[in-house]
Amino acid sequence: MKSKKLLIKTCLASLFFLVLISSCQSYQEQSPTAVLPSETASTPSVWTYVVLGDSTTRGYPQKLAAEIEENQGVKVEIKNWSQNGDHSSKLLERLQTNDGLRQQIQDAQLITFVIPWNVFEGPIRTYISNSPEKCGGNDNQDCLREALATYKSDTESIVAEIVALRNPEKTIVLAHDVWQFNVTMSKESGYFNVLNHYWQEANAQVHAVCDQYSIPVARVYDAFMGPDNSKNPEEDGLIYDGFHTTSEGQEIIVDLLMALIVQ
Repeated sequence: MKSKKLLIKTCLASLFFLVLISSCQSYQEQSPTAVLPSETASTPSVWTYVVLGDSTTRGYPQKLAAEIEENQGVKVEIKNWSQNGDHSSKLLERLQTNDGLRQQIQDAQLITFVIPWNVFEGPIRTYISNSPEKCGGNDNQDCLREALATYKSDTESIVAEIVALRNPEKTIVLAHDVWQFNVTMSKESGYFNVLNHYWQEANAQVHAVCDQYSIPVARVYDAFMGPDNSKNPEEDGLIYDGFHTTSEGQEIIVDLLMALIVQ
C-alpha cells in the first residue's frame, strides 16, 4: 500500500472523509479541495512546508510530511512557526512583520494553519470563576463575545495575509478547525453548552473566511466531537490532557488533510 501513488492514497482518505462528514450536523457544506498545482508538481526534490498555529499542531506535521514524502517522491522540509499558547493577534503580527516567516511562506509548496485559540483562555477563566459577574453583561458572557469578535477579526486578517504572500493556486494551502478543549471539566462544571456555542461560532468563521479564498478546511471539530458535537475526544483517546492530540488523533487530522489534496 505504501508504494501507491498520492492519487490512490488521497482517494481512500476522501472516502473516509465523506463518510465522516455525512453524519455530522454542523458545517454541512464540504470544503473545497486543494488541487496539486503545476508549480508544485514540477518541484523535483524538495518541498518547503510551513506550519502555522499553536500547540494544537503538535505531532501531525511530521506525519503529514512523511505521507507526502512516501507518496509524492519528494523530500519535505518542515518550517514550524507554531508557538505554544499563541494568540491569534500575535500570529497576525508575525505574518505582517517577520521577514523570515514571510519569505518562507512565499517559497512554500505546502502550508497548513490553525488560528490560535489563546484569545479565549482569559475570558473562559473569567467566565467560570467564582465571581461570574466579572465577565460582564446580563448573561455574564460579554468577555466571551469580545474574545469571539477578536478571533473573527484576526481570522479574516490572517487568512488574507497568507493569501497575499502565497497564492493558493500556486501551492497547497490547508487549514483545520479545532476540537473543544477541556470537555471533561466544562461538562462537570456545567459550562459545556455555553462554551461549545462559542467554539462552533469561531470554527464557523474559519470555514467562512477560508471558503472565500477557496482554501480547504479539515473538519477536525466534527471528527473529534461527534455527530451531536458533544462527545469528549479524550474519552475516545484522541487527546490526552484536555488539549493535545494523541498519535491516534494526529492520524485522523492527517487523514482529513490528505483527503483535501487532489492531484
